[in-house]
Amino acid sequence: MTPARLCHHAAQLPSKNPRWGFRRVHGELRRLGHAISTATARRILRASGLTPGRRRQHRGECGHGGADP
Repeated sequence: MTPARLCHHAAQLPSKNPRWGFRRVHGELRRLGHAISTATARRILRASGLTPGRRRQHRGECGHGGADP
């Protein structure tokens, strides 16, 4: 796959899956057999004008979001 085609494919993944960030796009491209680094995936998404996916809130050790009683 040519670099331009790879960039196009990488930019289309988060547009179809808006909650995906560069790490998820990187993993999907690697799963499809493309040798790409996380930094390259991040650069492609930034150059395409796509913002990173929302950060998830981390829960406490017990699995709840609030403070311990």
